[in-house]
Amino acid sequence: MALFNTLRAASSVAAIAAGLMAVSVPAYADMENLLEKLHAKGILSEEEFNEMRQDVREARREAAMNKVSKANSEKTELKGVWKDGFGFTTGDGQHSIKLTGRIQADYRWKEAPSAYNLGTYGTEDRDTASGANGFELRRARFGVQGFMYKDINYKAEWNLVGGAPVVDEAFANFAYYKPVQLTVGRFKQPFSLEQLTSSNSTDFAERSYVDQNGTPAKKLGAMLSGEPVKGITYAASVFQQGFDELTLADGSGKEYAARLTGNMAQLFNIKDTVLHVGVGYVGGSYELRPTQSDQTASNYETVTRATIAGFRTMNRGLNNIYRAQVAGQDVGFFTNTIGTTVGTPQSRFGLASESTIGVDQDLLGLEAAVAYKSFKVQGEYTNNQLGSLNKVVSGTAATSAVDAGSTATNAASCRAGVQPGVNLNNGSTTVNDCQQGAAGDVNSWYVQGVWNITGEKWADAYSGGIFKGIKPMSNFKPGSGWGAFQLGLRYSKYDASSLNVTGSGSRIQSGRSFAGEDQKTDGASATNGTLAKGQVGNAASAVGGDNGKMNSEVESYGIGLNWLLNPNAKIMVEWTHTNLGGNFVPLDTYAVSSTATKAPAAAVNNSTGKVGVNAEDLVSIRAQINF
Repeated sequence: MALFNTLRAASSVAAIAAGLMAVSVPAYADMENLLEKLHAKGILSEEEFNEMRQDVREARREAAMNKVSKANSEKTELKGVWKDGFGFTTGDGQHSIKLTGRIQADYRWKEAPSAYNLGTYGTEDRDTASGANGFELRRARFGVQGFMYKDINYKAEWNLVGGAPVVDEAFANFAYYKPVQLTVGRFKQPFSLEQLTSSNSTDFAERSYVDQNGTPAKKLGAMLSGEPVKGITYAASVFQQGFDELTLADGSGKEYAARLTGNMAQLFNIKDTVLHVGVGYVGGSYELRPTQSDQTASNYETVTRATIAGFRTMNRGLNNIYRAQVAGQDVGFFTNTIGTTVGTPQSRFGLASESTIGVDQDLLGLEAAVAYKSFKVQGEYTNNQLGSLNKVVSGTAATSAVDAGSTATNAASCRAGVQPGVNLNNGSTTVNDCQQGAAGDVNSWYVQGVWNITGEKWADAYSGGIFKGIKPMSNFKPGSGWGAFQLGLRYSKYDASSLNVTGSGSRIQSGRSFAGEDQKTDGASATNGTLAKGQVGNAASAVGGDNGKMNSEVESYGIGLNWLLNPNAKIMVEWTHTNLGGNFVPLDTYAVSSTATKAPAAAVNNSTGKVGVNAEDLVSIRAQINF
């Protein structure tokens, strides 16, 4: 019986020990105390006591190691998270990756194409299509973003619209020291409050004319930026126009951008308020490759040109309402005689389409925004000073350049040394073709006001010198919430009236009032091969007294209503009215009646009434999801 009781006691102790082992590591100390009491009362022999105590200690060590191992694994284990989008983060918060993307599907209603009185010609070309009603997949992007080691941020996003996917953004940001951060890759350059606001969060579906006036947007380069004082931000970058160093299709060359902003409300701790001011600058030189274009009449052109400045009406309405172009060399082979050694000329052959047009740019931007609680007024002004020139093949040097402001005397020096018979610019060997260029400035501005009807505060959406997306106080769900509503008004204008071109191949296009004719001006006399102000093509008639520059001053205004269902979805409805500077007919078309044949130049003019429209009304609807 005694033996039985001892065995029963021992088994009970073992059961108790096993139970305590399964509970927690601190319980092992209590287990050892219990074993000591049982040993002291003689229930456990010395041998049993030592054996069981050893088991307890080994179990305690193993449990402690498991706990440490589990804690370490939790630090690196990826956990799914949702924060306005789906992603993963490590347990220690040092690393993350998040899926990003957006889909913006638009529908635009415009005046019927018949309003242009185009007749039977040119009703299906690219520019006419911009006046038609239709659907558009405006943006479809997908990518990833996140951080590594807490202080290295990254983003890579692809654009899926327009054929094969292309890189939209791809950069790394080193933020070890918050006041001085380094960003490298393809990213938004530091210029313009409107441009730096994500397309997910803009107040209107499309940005203003300011965004079309030389704003660099996303380019390849490097940038230093930071917020040394809460409410003060700065950024300075160097970037290039082209994405590929082996092609000049997008332009090559180096430019510089800088931006400085301040929010007085943050500096002086004024609650529920934004008092934003900022200044930006872009300067430098880049090169463009002239290309052929059929954007003049129904016949395909052989002249190669590059667009220096161009505009489309607000909210992606009529295309090419204004553009200034500089002529380059004809597509084809040309001979450039250069010397490998002094006195030893050598012929080199190449495609003239690889010649380039240089552009000098000085872009100044001013920005301001005042917001109090749910009301915001925002505006920007930009002045873009442009000087462009073409490179002319020379017999004594690889290239020589002529400034846009060159006179006939300078042109003669450009002509010196050029081999007879070499094609220059517009296929001519005249002195005048050495003057191809453009010079002047383009001004643009906008002012807009937005009211968050449902009461969301703009100060909650502002940080780092830009506005982020408004988050509804209650998400839309039938029976429980309606999301957020915004009402906005906007006015925007551009003025390119001081921009002039030189050279018989260069031109300013701003609609077509005469059949088959371009509008262009350089202020020179007609005797040197270019057009005098007020002349159109080969016609000697002025165009409505506007010096041949219709649509060089255009203004638009509109009203929009946004419905933010939640932080990831919204619907936008807008109406935009644009006053053109003169009657507009899409560039590829003839403004003739349906019974007429293709008329010679100036056969149809303003008096016929077949000259298109002088204003545009556009209604657009956008459905958007983003994450």
